[in-house]
Amino acid sequence: MMRFITKKYFLAGITFVFWAIFSVPAAWAIDKIDSPDVEKGELDFEYSGYRTFDNAADKNNLQDSEALIAYAPTDRWEIDAGGYFSREPDQSFRADGVLVENIFQFFEKGSHWADSGVMIALNDSTHSALATTVETKLLLEKDVGKFINIANLGLEQEVGAHASGGPDRTFQWNTQYAFRDDFAAGVEVQSDFGQPNEGLDFSKEQQYIGPAVYGNILDHFHYEVAYLAGVSSASSDSAVRFLFQYQMHL
Repeated sequence: MMRFITKKYFLAGITFVFWAIFSVPAAWAIDKIDSPDVEKGELDFEYSGYRTFDNAADKNNLQDSEALIAYAPTDRWEIDAGGYFSREPDQSFRADGVLVENIFQFFEKGSHWADSGVMIALNDSTHSALATTVETKLLLEKDVGKFINIANLGLEQEVGAHASGGPDRTFQWNTQYAFRDDFAAGVEVQSDFGQPNEGLDFSKEQQYIGPAVYGNILDHFHYEVAYLAGVSSASSDSAVRFLFQYQMHL
């Protein structure tokens, strides 16, 4: 019976990801914030992304999202696979490509001053005019009592005929306070510093900050929602980041 149920959920997850890829974005000025902690045997079906809001047409209703299946075959390694999608102000929603992510946890949780790991991803565009990208992120987490602090430091390099230089440098950070085991609230910072050769000052970088909530419903459904205010001229006035995740253990 357990094998039948597990197979049913796995097939449902495969159907979900392929539906998302072929029915419904990847400049990640705003991104999900990954913990370095890996839990062996966890299987996740995940949808995440963001949408911007601005009076200027070229910065309003920009959308990026990902649909993924994630599985941790060991207590130090998680592999994710799925698709990414986008919407520009003058375009309809489109599928941009497929991706594979690997998260490696360096040490056992709590064995060092901070937990750490690395995420390595390949984003392979399905459009001939878009470049394939390789992304790496250093993942850091420090828990102090009911406070959870997570930071991601990223580099994203375009490769292939359409590569435009790089690497692009990103930083995401949040601090959460766990009011209960199933609910936390805090603040997020999302930054895209651009490429080193661009020499951008703060006003021309993508910079956002705002409140966020994180929670679990019925032990299986995890959600994150952040409302972010743009604090640099190049940013949109505001944006909403979201993540919805169904979790199970095999």
